Amino acid sequence: MGSMCFRKAAALYCALVMAAPAQARDKIFFIGPMKTGTTSLAAMYTARGYRACHGECNGQPWHTASTSRAAKAIVDSHDTFMDHGDHANFKWLAKSYPTARFVLNTRELKSWLISRADHARRNRVAGHCAPFGDKCPAASSNFVSNSNETIASWARAQARHQMQPAPT
Repeated sequence: MGSMCFRKAAALYCALVMAAPAQARDKIFFIGPMKTGTTSLAAMYTARGYRACHGECNGQPWHTASTSRAAKAIVDSHDTFMDHGDHANFKWLAKSYPTARFVLNTRELKSWLISRADHARRNRVAGHCAPFGDKCPAASSNFVSNSNETIASWARAQARHQMQPAPT
């Protein structure tokens, strides 16, 4: 435990994981957006023996399943959920899993926008498209738009998300 508590996202990891015995794990939903430490969180939970769902679980995005209320099999087969949590149906998850923990993972808006735009840029370049723009048909990912209009829409969506009340 000692060295894990000094790594990236360590305070959150130590507070949420190390304090709970393995047999008494509640579901943990990270309800922040992509590009907020979700890869590091997934690696830390997996290393601790948790069944982490990072983005897709069983071939389906967990946040999409939670909004369609088809999440029971996915949620029951995993312990922690992260990446695109800002699209999850928090109210349904809280009602269905009353002992679950909800964590709003976030980061400063400017660095988040830069990171997200850069993620799209990498996908665009890998698909042999210009670094910035809207469409890139040859890209293997559908996350390729990083135009000024798209970036502005991300900022507006993030502001709306952070104004939502937490599940009760």
